[in-house]
Amino acid sequence: MCVCCNHQAPIHSIPSILPKDSPPLRPIVSINSFEVLRVVGAGSFAQVKLAVFKATQTPVVIKVTRKLQVLKEKQVSHVFTEKRVLSLVESPFIVTFLGSFQDSKYLYCALEYVPGGELFRLLCERTALSGSEAAFYAAEITMAICTLHAIKCAYRDLKPENVLISASGHIKVTDFGLAKLLVDEERAFTVCGTSEYISPEVINGLGYDETCDWWQLGVLLYEMIAGHTPFSSSNPYELYSNILTKKVRFTSAFDETTQDLVSKLLHKDASKWITQREILRHGFFAEMCWEQVKELRLTPPFIPTLSDPLDSSYFEDFTVKTEEDGTIESSLQAAFEGY
Repeated sequence: MCVCCNHQAPIHSIPSILPKDSPPLRPIVSINSFEVLRVVGAGSFAQVKLAVFKATQTPVVIKVTRKLQVLKEKQVSHVFTEKRVLSLVESPFIVTFLGSFQDSKYLYCALEYVPGGELFRLLCERTALSGSEAAFYAAEITMAICTLHAIKCAYRDLKPENVLISASGHIKVTDFGLAKLLVDEERAFTVCGTSEYISPEVINGLGYDETCDWWQLGVLLYEMIAGHTPFSSSNPYELYSNILTKKVRFTSAFDETTQDLVSKLLHKDASKWITQREILRHGFFAEMCWEQVKELRLTPPFIPTLSDPLDSSYFEDFTVKTEEDGTIESSLQAAFEGY
């Protein structure tokens, strides 16, 4: 649920929270190296906490993951893949990895703090975006996907909740818990992701590669303009049936060029999906200079109003439940060696 907030005078540039100005977080000894302020995100076995690295007073977020739950859910390989992907990529459109460490109960992953909240919040407040606004966000998300595909990484969880807005209004893709690095012509078979964004080839379980992310871009682009996803249903069986068989219906908010791109991104037959090269050259992005996009020279349609570098008003207040004891046997600690 999105909530409204009151803001003070705008600050459009806060260099201390931008990755290029963030000092390296060394030495990180333990969670005691940080002053933890509040929870800004929560999942089934992880919390994301806003904190300050004491040595440099750098604002960061720390993803805190319970080892016991990781073992129960058989997610060990996923937490290592998330760290590996983040350490491999360098992009202004992907959240910056700053370091990791662990103790007997938790894994800790320190990331740059992106204070403008989720794209999801913006969509909640505005219901829908104009074509030009959607094109801006789609272009920057496209650059993030291209960076990931360059290392054969299937992101697999593109949705507005995983797209953050920086202090300057540009986007940062976050949450790589479902990312998968593919080798050569390897295909993935795991059915994963957020239901409304899953592609037909993922549902069919016949094998897919990183191009499944372009389907999710199509769903997100449609959602930004229409105000809802194209195949939504409260019934999961009907939702999957819609994804597999339902034709995309466009409202008057979609011009012909936008309809063409969305239709090609959401083609039911994966063998006929539009390619990365064709996406970059599509008429929907005709007014985009990709070099300007890469260099963050386009003017964002929304710039968050921030009172200081630690302003967290664009994030919901999370009620943190008291956790059960997360102690695991010493013999099982080896599973996390090298994190």
